[in-house]
Amino acid sequence: MANSGQKRYAFVIELDRCIGCDACMVSCSQENSVPIGKHRNWVIHTEVRGTFPELVQDFLPGNCMHCSYPPCVYACPTGASYQREDGLVLIDQDICIGCRYCMAACPYDARYYDEERGVVDKCSACVHRLDAGQPPACVETCVGGARHFGDLNDPESDVAKLVATGRAQPFHPETDTDPMVYYMYTDPAAIEAQDVEPEVSRLTHVWQKLEKPVAAGLIGASVVVTGLTYGVAHRNAQKHFAEVAKELAEKETSSAGEKSQEPEGSTDHDHA
Repeated sequence: MANSGQKRYAFVIELDRCIGCDACMVSCSQENSVPIGKHRNWVIHTEVRGTFPELVQDFLPGNCMHCSYPPCVYACPTGASYQREDGLVLIDQDICIGCRYCMAACPYDARYYDEERGVVDKCSACVHRLDAGQPPACVETCVGGARHFGDLNDPESDVAKLVATGRAQPFHPETDTDPMVYYMYTDPAAIEAQDVEPEVSRLTHVWQKLEKPVAAGLIGASVVVTGLTYGVAHRNAQKHFAEVAKELAEKETSSAGEKSQEPEGSTDHDHA
């Protein structure tokens, strides 16, 4: 985690305040122009349990965990996935090649592929709003006040105070990525009841065992592990680039051939 002199943004979600209205999903999609059928955040609805009339249903809101040690960043061959100094994990879609290695590396399945644009997308904590002094759209529109967002290193922030109670816990910390989305719940079984175990991919396992210690200063390991992780992704990226280049070259050759067959001096008016 960042030092006390640096901002470290985090979410805290109070599960007992979530009513499962999905307003956070709607506001997120509208604010960030998310394609229909895709989502940057989610609300998992569990099955109703108990005996009538004492029935209970849990709701588990979520989004990108903005991990302190994000495997998606290390898996990205172009640097499109990156982490800001304040801890937010973002995507530079101008250099994203849509290889989806970041999606394979994410243990929380927090990313999606935008087929129309050919890039990967995810929660950005509405960074455009944040930089303008506004909270993320999901936090602002949460009907039950379940979602909180702020600087974890500021002891006066809501998130810092909630985490300081000792009742807020990160979701599946065993992924060893230090996720920055904390959950608070009254019933200890509330999270355990969720059938949503994140799948830790091979890339993540490699990074967890070797790459994370680098953050503590093991520079030698950094060179080895980053080289291995990048090497695999980079080779695949090179193959992708070669295929794209070949396709473009074929299109240009075809286009040039069609133009050479047009009569000299022909114009649109000649065909009118």
